[in-house]
Amino acid sequence: MNDLDHTSEEKRENSDKGPEHLDVVGFGNLNWDRLLFVDRLANKGEEISIKNVWEGCGGSAANTTTWLSSFGRKMAFIGSAGTDKEGEQLISSLKSEGINTSMIRKVKGRTGSAFGIVDREGERTLYTYGGVGSKISKDQIDYELLDNCSVIHASSFLNDEPMRTQEEIARNKDAIFSFNPGPLCIERPIEDLERLISRSDILFLNTEEMCSLLDHKNENENFECNEKKGSERLLGLGVGIVVLTRGKKGSYITNGSEEYKIPAPNVDMVIDTTGAGDAYAAGFIEGVLRDYEIEECGKLGSSIAAKCISKYGGNGLTSALP
Repeated sequence: MNDLDHTSEEKRENSDKGPEHLDVVGFGNLNWDRLLFVDRLANKGEEISIKNVWEGCGGSAANTTTWLSSFGRKMAFIGSAGTDKEGEQLISSLKSEGINTSMIRKVKGRTGSAFGIVDREGERTLYTYGGVGSKISKDQIDYELLDNCSVIHASSFLNDEPMRTQEEIARNKDAIFSFNPGPLCIERPIEDLERLISRSDILFLNTEEMCSLLDHKNENENFECNEKKGSERLLGLGVGIVVLTRGKKGSYITNGSEEYKIPAPNVDMVIDTTGAGDAYAAGFIEGVLRDYEIEECGKLGSSIAAKCISKYGGNGLTSALP
């Protein structure tokens, strides 16, 4: 039986009420991504040529939402976009996939942006600008929709106010709550994230993020961070399932009683690793919605991540798929 079965029974018991049922609601920073593809990163003061340019919808939770939409899931998104052309393009892109955008707030100002440089190996360096992405108002959230969804998937913001709203939702709503804190694990102490982490039924991290997070927590201890010990610490905080993505090494998954190492599928050509972890999360969540065992959820996550790195950009919009 799936480890989330007990959670599913408790948290989905009211999820089929009414015609407005949603499979997943995404909640996070919306970005317009611009990616520059080069042979290698330039040295300081050096000029090198750009081989290709890509731009499109981005942001961790938004990427995961679009990949889930590609499975035909009924989706909605909570976020904020600017009044510029990028904001219009973001909302239009999500609407084109049938994603409910009624909880996306239009705010005067610039839409959040991510500027990435991707080398010939598909590895990328990313620079982010938050813009109006963190300007979330509780008034924009339709709590009745949240009462009738199966999963809420959140990624972190650059400031505290929207994260407090995420904490309130994680604490009070019946949906399964999954969380991908991303690079904030490196930039912020665990105290800033602990309330969200402790309420996470599924926590997605890469190994570097986990170790950085736990280094903050254990800075006065001689704590050797590895997958098993780090996951045990996170499970001790209240996490239901810890999912660690490990790049070419695949992923590690544990719920405390079971653990699995899922190999990464072979990919003919890696084009761009942007959003690979977000795509993995989408596949894993899709497996949860299908009531798969957690090992099978991980395998589906890996297959979607492989599809992601075989194309440009991190989203799963139909227009972007290979």
